[in-house]
Amino acid sequence: MNNKFSRITFKDVSKYLSFVTEEDKSEVELYLLAAKSYVRRYTGLTDEELDAQEYFIMPVLMLTSSFYENKSIEMDKDMSVVYNLSLIHIWRCRRRG
Repeated sequence: MNNKFSRITFKDVSKYLSFVTEEDKSEVELYLLAAKSYVRRYTGLTDEELDAQEYFIMPVLMLTSSFYENKSIEMDKDMSVVYNLSLIHIWRCRRRG
């Protein structure tokens, strides 16, 4: 698995999900782009800054998985709270370290 935010690919997501097929590749890649965009906007960091910390890989995989499983990039209130709290925790850890 890639250890850089900018290098997360369909292959990484398919390993994480374990049930994604090549037929789903274009759909998953769109969700991956949306997940990366969400993390960028939420943190306000560039790809280079996100690449400096491995902490941001898991939220991207989790978001991509959620988008794929729900066939939507919309999050309900409960999902939004969980992801936002995860990103806040990661952001705080990053600033301390």
